[in-house]
Amino acid sequence: MKKVLLLLLFSVNCLAQVNNFVLKNDDVVWENVFITDQKNIPELITQHPKLKIVSSTGAVYKGRGFEIKHTCQDSPSYMTNELNFDFEIELAEGKYRVTVYNIQYTEREKVNIKHYTSERKTLKSDKETITALNCLDSYFNKLFTLATLYKNKL
Repeated sequence: MKKVLLLLLFSVNCLAQVNNFVLKNDDVVWENVFITDQKNIPELITQHPKLKIVSSTGAVYKGRGFEIKHTCQDSPSYMTNELNFDFEIELAEGKYRVTVYNIQYTEREKVNIKHYTSERKTLKSDKETITALNCLDSYFNKLFTLATLYKNKL
């Protein structure tokens, strides 16, 4: 009985979690910290043709992702449109934090990621939203671990 209860609690917690997305000042933001021994993370990130660093202050780099296409199975139809977003990379010894914000899909009218929030100022937990955010989470993790991918190619 204890195992069933523990499994049930774990399952409910997993369903409620939406990976690395949080709400900051009513905006949906994706954040993750990557461990690495690379020293030139901004240069490696900008090797992607759709990512650009636009400014830097000390160990903080701000950039823009533009006209990015990606798809996931069972994701909402608007996710087949191009994706634009702003990002910030904060470097520290042996790691870097990536924050992605101002996430928008383009089409005739922009689809702002804010529609993932409910009136209670929390992330929605319906199936479509969870699928969409899991898809984005996976994509952003792949996109910003380019340092590891390029390291293996050098």
